[in-house]
Amino acid sequence: MVSTDVIPLEKLLFFLSLEFSVSGGWILSLAPDSQCGKCSTKQIGEDMTFTCSVVMETNDADKMSSISLRWLNQSMDPVGLASSGITQRVYSNQSTSNQIFLQIDNIRESDAGSYTCEGQSSESGTRLRRPTSLLVIKDVDIEFRETPTTQYPRVNSNALIRCLPEANPQPVTTWFFNGKPLLSGGRYTIAENGLIIHRLTKEDGGKYLCKAEIPVEKRSANKTITVIPASTPMINKPLNDVIGAFGHVTVKCMASGQPVPNYHWFKSGSANILEEPKYHVNNNTGVLIIYNVTRADEGKYICIASNPAGDTIATVDVKNVTETPTTKIFGEKVFTKGENLTLMCEISGRPFPVVYWYRADDDMRWPAESISADDRILAQWRNLTSLELLIRNITSNDEGHYVCVAQNMGGSRNASLDVEIKESQQAGDNLGNHQNSNVLNAAWGVLLGITFVVILLVIGSFFFRRHRRGQRLTSSNMVVCSSCLACIHDSKSSRGSNGGTLENASSKEKIAFSELIDTPENSRKESLSIISTNLPGGKDNDISADMDERDSISQAGDFDDNLNEEKSPRKGDIKGYTELPLA
Repeated sequence: MVSTDVIPLEKLLFFLSLEFSVSGGWILSLAPDSQCGKCSTKQIGEDMTFTCSVVMETNDADKMSSISLRWLNQSMDPVGLASSGITQRVYSNQSTSNQIFLQIDNIRESDAGSYTCEGQSSESGTRLRRPTSLLVIKDVDIEFRETPTTQYPRVNSNALIRCLPEANPQPVTTWFFNGKPLLSGGRYTIAENGLIIHRLTKEDGGKYLCKAEIPVEKRSANKTITVIPASTPMINKPLNDVIGAFGHVTVKCMASGQPVPNYHWFKSGSANILEEPKYHVNNNTGVLIIYNVTRADEGKYICIASNPAGDTIATVDVKNVTETPTTKIFGEKVFTKGENLTLMCEISGRPFPVVYWYRADDDMRWPAESISADDRILAQWRNLTSLELLIRNITSNDEGHYVCVAQNMGGSRNASLDVEIKESQQAGDNLGNHQNSNVLNAAWGVLLGITFVVILLVIGSFFFRRHRRGQRLTSSNMVVCSSCLACIHDSKSSRGSNGGTLENASSKEKIAFSELIDTPENSRKESLSIISTNLPGGKDNDISADMDERDSISQAGDFDDNLNEEKSPRKGDIKGYTELPLA
């Protein structure tokens, strides 16, 4: 703003004399003066020239020549002097010893700011500085900031309809309602940041025009604003508490108001708005959904319905949430006959579930603390959450698939365990000993059988060989030559005189006779009988008798006992006979 105040001449002279006395008889003068706002206001692209001059209290040429001048920019750095041949946009130029110019060509937005003229006397060492400023304006359209096109002032309040036009220089604002201009006074006040309507009513709703104008530049801009008088939201009906919830929980919070309120949900004790994925909130309808509710979700929930006129709050309690049962079995899988079987089932759930044991193989069921038909079996509580199944003196019939079942409103859950029953250690040892004894007996039986068979084979082989030998001797004796038989017969008649030699017999005849002697008695007699029959004279030949006589003689003599073991006669065993040489 340009100052229109006039400084009296006397006062001006006083200030000048005071300044001269301080500076040592000289001062600095600027043109345009810093007091002239319009003089130093330029638009982008224009040029600007500042002049700084030395004013002496007295006309003293020597003192004047001792003063040097220069310009400083916004950062208090010296502005360079103009140089020939070099294009400069910002520069200083000293035409005389007591005057210097600051030239800014093609002004930019960054050129705005404070510039300082500095003078220093080399004679007295005095330094003087005098600042000035450059205001740069943009050649742009007027803009409106913080000016919503729809506004909701509260009924019965002193409502502010906001309109903030922005330009350089600052524009002047005027207001219109339904085409008619509004002036300050009565229920309306035109302020720098908008229009104030005192004691707003619903009838004040409608369309308002905010007009921003820069008279000097003959530029203007308009902004239309819709005003809707707002009423504070009101909850339509109290919210009901949610008790015993299971699965997903849905809570509705509905409120009336102008404009239609928005909704936000919070959980008591937390400042965070409920968000996905655990929660879903419809900001337009006020519906809250809690997914897969658990005991941790219990508590107080707060619904806030709000619009520009204000907020309203409603609360709802979520309590006694239903939880699906859980089950877990503890116990051994292998038991021994005669022991006590013990299985433990840990249960949780809300409300606490109904629990029972059953065996899947035969569908036998044992509820807690019930009386079983089999007095060996008992299902009993060990503590508030553990149901024990006890079976005394177990047998193999107790083997099977055991299941613990828990049920409540949230559903049914079960846990299972396969139980194996094995024989006791003593029974196993007896069974092993019995099996080992059976194996040993069987082995002995096999061994005895094999021995008996071997003995039979040996005996049979012995008799078979004797039988075969007898047959061979019989056949051999059948072919004894007549000369041998005659020799035998002659030996009988002559054994008393010459000892019965067989020297005249052939080799074959000697061999035959030798075999005949080695033949057992019965076989030998049988053979001699056959031979006697075939000799001339038939049965009258007394070979057999001769042999009997020989046997009696042998028995009377001192013969070796091994004669009965079918050994051949040794030398001298038979008296009256000489050894038959075998060729």
